[in-house]
Amino acid sequence: MKQLTYSKSFLQHVREGLLVRRQEVAAFMAIALTFMILHKIMGVAAFPWDAGYYWNLSKVEHLFNFPHTIRGYFYPALLAPARYLSDTFTVLGYSPFRITSSLVYAYFFAILLPGFYLRVFGGQVSFLRRMIIPMLVAILFPGVIAYPLSDLPALVMMVGSSFCMLSSAATTSRLKRFTLLVLSGFLAYGAYNTRTIYLFPAALLALGAVFIIYDKHSVPTKISVLLIFFIRRVDRSHTTDGHQLKTPRNPIPISYNFARRISENLTNTIIIR
Repeated sequence: MKQLTYSKSFLQHVREGLLVRRQEVAAFMAIALTFMILHKIMGVAAFPWDAGYYWNLSKVEHLFNFPHTIRGYFYPALLAPARYLSDTFTVLGYSPFRITSSLVYAYFFAILLPGFYLRVFGGQVSFLRRMIIPMLVAILFPGVIAYPLSDLPALVMMVGSSFCMLSSAATTSRLKRFTLLVLSGFLAYGAYNTRTIYLFPAALLALGAVFIIYDKHSVPTKISVLLIFFIRRVDRSHTTDGHQLKTPRNPIPISYNFARRISENLTNTIIIR
C-alpha cells in the first residue's frame, strides 16, 4: 500500500514537472513571437540617439578599442555578434538584433523572471501569469524591445545575477555553488557596467556572496572578509603600482579595453576568494 502511494506521488510529481516545463516552453514561444510581431509593426528603419550610440559602438573595430567617451563597454560587446551579422550580410538589416533580442527577452520574461519570483516568494506561476508582464511591456514600453537600449538588458543581467546567487545558496554541490557565484558576479558586473545605478544591488550581492562562501565560518571571519574586500576596493580606486590616480569623471574606468578589464576583474575575484 505504501509502495502504491509512493508511486502515485512520484507520478504526480513528474506530471506537475512536465506541466511546468510545457508552460515555460509555450510562454517562451508566445512571447518571442509577440516581440517579433512588435518589431514588424514598429518597422524601425534607424536607431537614433542612445540606441544609435550603442549600435555604433558594437562595431567589430570598437570591440577592443573603445573610445574614451563611452559609458560602458559591456552592452555594446553583447551587441557585437548581431552587428557583425548585419554588417557582413547587409540584406539582413536589423534582423539579427531583432531575433536575438526577442529570444533573450522571451527567456527572461517566460522563465528567468518567474523562476526568480518563485524562489523569493514561492507560489505558482501559470501560463497566463507568465504572459502578463511581457504584454504590458510590449504595450506600454515598446521602445525597450524595438531599440538597442540599455535599460532592459541591465535589468535582465541583475535579475540573472540575483537568481544565480539564490541558487548557489540552495545547492549542496561545492563546485556548482562556486560556479553560480562566479556567474552571479559576472552578470552583476555586466549590469553595473551597462547601467551604473546597479552598483547598489551589486554591492548587496557581494555581501551575500561572502556569507554563502563562508557559511560555515564564524561571524568575525565573515566581517573580516568584508572589511578586506572593501578596503582593497577603496585602495585600488586611488592607487596603482604606488602612484596616485585622479578620480575619473566617468564612474566607469573606460581607459581600459574590454579584454583587460574582464581579466582584471576575474583576477580580483580569485584573489578575494
